[in-house]
This record gives sequence, structure tokens and C-alpha cells, in this order.
Amino acid sequence: MKKFCALVLIWIHHSCFGLDLAKTLELSRSKDPGYQSSMLKFKAESVDKEIAISKLLPSISSSISGVKSYSNDNDTFSVGNFRISAEIPIYNTKNINYYHKQKLNSKMVALNQKSFNTQHSIDIATSYFDALNAQASYSAKLSALIQYKKSHEEALEMARAGLKTHVDTLTTLSALDLAKVDVVTAKNNYNHTLKVLQGKVDSIIYELSGLQEMTIPEFVLPSIQDMIQQGLQNSTRIKKSALKLTQARQALSSTYSQILPAVKLSVTHTRSLDDLKENTFSFDNGSTEARLSVTMNIFSGLEDYHENKKQRLNYHASENEFQDELYSIKLNIEEEYSRYDNAKQRAIAGLSAMKSSEASLNAINEKSLAGTATEVEVMSAITQATKAEENFYRANYDLIKAFLKLKAATGALNDKAIAEVNQYLTAQVALSVVAGP
Repeated sequence: MKKFCALVLIWIHHSCFGLDLAKTLELSRSKDPGYQSSMLKFKAESVDKEIAISKLLPSISSSISGVKSYSNDNDTFSVGNFRISAEIPIYNTKNINYYHKQKLNSKMVALNQKSFNTQHSIDIATSYFDALNAQASYSAKLSALIQYKKSHEEALEMARAGLKTHVDTLTTLSALDLAKVDVVTAKNNYNHTLKVLQGKVDSIIYELSGLQEMTIPEFVLPSIQDMIQQGLQNSTRIKKSALKLTQARQALSSTYSQILPAVKLSVTHTRSLDDLKENTFSFDNGSTEARLSVTMNIFSGLEDYHENKKQRLNYHASENEFQDELYSIKLNIEEEYSRYDNAKQRAIAGLSAMKSSEASLNAINEKSLAGTATEVEVMSAITQATKAEENFYRANYDLIKAFLKLKAATGALNDKAIAEVNQYLTAQVALSVVAGP
């Protein structure tokens, strides 16, 4: 009984029912080892800033040295010292520049992490809607197979009654065989897309939230000019490009500070081991030395000159890259908006085509029952209805993916955008689980 309960708990832990897009993203971020590994790497990179801060703090070290000697009359004596030293960096341009560099790098790490999360959301959403689209395609082809089988059986019965020819039965049989191939192909694609999604959430998925029948998402978007302005202000790409320009400016400034002196204060206290043993907490008998050192770079063989020249060129290159990124972001937003608009028009056309094909199929079926429709007309109507249904769902899921990519391009792919998509995913789509993640 305990083993059975344990198996049930494991099954529940690795099984998911009624997942929507938001829950799928949350589940992937909490259970996907690849995502967790990337987050740990970002966290490790951010520690470099703390290392840079530690270089600006004093360092304390201690040492003990001892010598034990033997004389000719077998007498022994020992001499030893205990030394504690503190080094205080008063002014060190190298460490200060390193701190400013790592401070900017930590900001870049945060932006890289944000870019990674955005791309991760797009990847999960793509897998999510690919699985739903594959399920819709498989369902449509399975429904068509049933209709082809029914038409073939009716053709056989009518052929026995002398109302159909052998050619008619061969026509329906050929269509039935092709439909079986289509179902197998659709099933394999469905299995593959489902396994991909299950692998990303490390769970068996039994249900996903999909679109209702005859429903087209109606997203509210600002004007293209407003979206471009939003992208130029908020997108991670422009922020990273601006930060790279700041990094280049800081690297150039650091080359000028190489001529500044480095000031360091060193304090050393030394005591003999014998005195330390007798007066552990007394500092009267020891010796203390304080040293203030100033180091200045006078000539480095023109290395500083060439380093300054190199960083100046890098800075000008970063300026040009920033301007190019502005144009690239604007173009990308316009392209994503065009893809979104194209997908929306395909979805609208797909809905009209599906309604039309269903009406045509119903009319052909009535004519077939009356004996006035040929087998070719029936098979053609079934094929058109199946394709129309597949195209409709594909266009709608492509529309949602285009919407999310447009939001990502403008720097607005956040929880609000995901919730906007979720409001249209109200149909619970049962999935045929073929394998674990």
C-alpha cells in the first residue's frame, strides 16, 4: 500500500492538468535544468562586482617564523618572531577602474539575464502553441479519416446495389489510404511536439488551454510609431547597446588615469615568540613599522599611448554601433508588426474558409445521399474542410506567437502580455500522452 501511494505521489508530481501559458512558463523556470543552470551562471557572473569591492578594502596577513639551534654542549635554544601586517590602499587607480568596470559588467549581466528570460519565454510559447497546433492538425485528420471511411463503406454498399461502379469504390479506397498516411504523419508530429514541451517542463502534460472554436484573438496594440518609440526606450537591445557605449567610455577614461600615482599605507607589528607567550595582549615590547608608499608610472615604453589610442577607436566604434542598433531595432519592430498583421489577416481568412468549407461539405453530403454527387466531389469536399480547419488553427496560433514576438521586440513581453494571451486560452484541450518527459 505504501509503495502504491508513493507511486501515486510521484505520478501526481510529474503530471500536469489544465496548463495555460503562464503556468507552463512558471513550471519550466522551476523545473528545467537548462534554465536553472543559466540562472546560476548569471548569478556567478554578478559576484565579480563584490570581488572588485574587496580589492578596495584593507588586507591583513600574519606570519610566524622560528629557528631551533643546537650547541656543542647539547644545549638548545630557539628564536622566533610573530608578525602581523595590514595593507591599506589609500588611492589605487587600477583597483578603482576595475571596480567601475565590474559595476558596469554587473549591469550587463542583468540585461543579459533579461534577454535570456525573454528568449526563453518565446521558446516555451513556441513549443506550447506548436503542441496545440499539432493536436488540432491530428484531430482534423482523424476526423477526416472517419469521414473517408464512412464514404468508402457507403460506396461499397451502393456498388453492391448496382448504384456505384468499381471505379467509384477505388476512388474512395485511394482517398482512405491517403488519409491513413496523413493521420500517421500528423500523429508522429503531434507526439514529437508534445515530447519537446514535456521535456521543457519536466512533466507529463494531460491538458493544455487552447483557443475556443471559431475564435480569433483580438489584441489591442498601439500605433506602429508608438511601438517604435517604446522599443527605442525600453527594449533590452537598446539598453545593452547604450551600456556598451558607457563601458567603452569608461575604458577610455581609465587609460588617462594610468599616469596618476598609487598610494598605499602598510603597517607591520613584530614580536618575538617568547614575548608573545609571556605577554599575549601587550604591545609594549614589540616593534611597529608604518610605511607610506607612492608609486607613479613615469614611462612604460609608449604602452599607455597605444592603449589610449586603441580604447579611443573602440569608443568611436561603439558610438557607430549604437546608431546602427537604433536603426536595427526600428526595422525589427516594423518587420514583427508586419508579421503580426499578416498572421491576423490569415486568421480572418482562415475562419471564413473554414465556415465555407463546412457548408460545402454539408451540401455535398446531402447531394451524396440523394445520389447526385460524385465520389470525387465528396472526397474533395472532405479534403478542403480538413485543410481549412488545420489552416485556421495554424493561423491563430501563429497570430499569438507573432503578438508575443512583437511584444518582445518592443521590450514589453511581461506578465501583462502573457495574461493578455491567456484570456483567449479558455478551451481545455485533452492531450494523448505518448511518453514521459
